[in-house]
Amino acid sequence: MDAALVRSEYGNNGRMYLGLYTRDDECDFWEPWSDVTVNLPDEPITDKDCGFVDINNNPALRQFIEENHLGEWTDKYGCSGFCTYPEYRLDMERLAEHLLKV
Repeated sequence: MDAALVRSEYGNNGRMYLGLYTRDDECDFWEPWSDVTVNLPDEPITDKDCGFVDINNNPALRQFIEENHLGEWTDKYGCSGFCTYPEYRLDMERLAEHLLKV
């Protein structure tokens, strides 16, 4: 199974959206597998290359980001409801290597 990232932005605030897509070896199309970031419009972000990682719906994302050297935790969390999300400063050059070409 192949994996790739899709980068966009949230419509209400222009912050970075990052999604993880997969392509099965038997299929010839990409499909969404998991949102990487979550939009927390009431939480300030450190800078434009930062995003809150959705470990509530996919706890393995933190390990995925760190093992693939895609970003570093900023030591900051954002909150929504009963969930807390770590903020990561994402390495834009490294991300570009893994973006899905559409």
